[in-house]
Amino acid sequence: MKKIQKSAAQFDNLKQDFLDDKKYSGTAEATLNGYRYQKPEAFAALSETDKGTLMREVAPLISLDDKDEAAKRFDNFVYGLPLIREVQTDEFLTSHDLLRFEEMRQELRELVKFLVDGVEGQKPIYTALADPVLEQTEGKALDSGYDFGEYRERVNRYIMEHRNDTLAIHKLTQNIPLSQGDYIELEHIFTSELGSKEDYALEFKDTPFGLLVCKVAKLDHEAAMQAFSKFINDESLNAKQIAFVQKVIHYIEQNGYVESKAVLMKPPFDQPILFTRLFDGKMGGELMETIDAVRENAVHVTA
Repeated sequence: MKKIQKSAAQFDNLKQDFLDDKKYSGTAEATLNGYRYQKPEAFAALSETDKGTLMREVAPLISLDDKDEAAKRFDNFVYGLPLIREVQTDEFLTSHDLLRFEEMRQELRELVKFLVDGVEGQKPIYTALADPVLEQTEGKALDSGYDFGEYRERVNRYIMEHRNDTLAIHKLTQNIPLSQGDYIELEHIFTSELGSKEDYALEFKDTPFGLLVCKVAKLDHEAAMQAFSKFINDESLNAKQIAFVQKVIHYIEQNGYVESKAVLMKPPFDQPILFTRLFDGKMGGELMETIDAVRENAVHVTA
């Protein structure tokens, strides 16, 4: 042990003599600092003195003989990409860490100059590109497939704009069954006038025309009240039952129809008590028949 301590003391004396030699002091200190900062743990907690040492003694050891300023700017920008990705995460934006925000500001502000146009001394590059004309046709109407508007949007807009002046659409908002002529009219509108059969199948799958119209145009309030008038005027219903019927009416006014009984087992219909426990078998069956009839009027086509 004494031999090891003696050797260590001798090494420290030699190192100090090396640093005291004016001829080699600068090189020696830089070399020793270089060895020190080869270890990752040296960067665990850098003091202001350490930072100054790195900038003064170690940084000059790294040189880049590259005169391409644009390439250097690109390198600096790439070095900042990890930070840019970090500030885009939800964790960073919701952390409310003021200290981290300040660090981000200081680190990113050096990159701003690489994102702003008109860098001093750099001339803008202008290009003039022309697409070749491959085909030219005049006097021919474009096929509906060339309409750049979305098919779904066109359909929804048409239904809302023609709730009152297209008989088939008006009937569906009033809970009136469609005739064969009404069905043919809707089929022509959706698969010929506004698009094709393929467009309809792509956007709405196998949804019947009537249900689509009900979903978009909704059911008129007076028509909904008329459909459920039997229950509204039934004095034997208690307050909870009446409230449930009113929920159903409101739902149909907003959605056009009730898809199935399963909907009535979910919010907002499952509180404060389930539909199956709120009504007895007879009354519950009659209510369900009325609900189904609204949907059936949008699907069934009369002769």
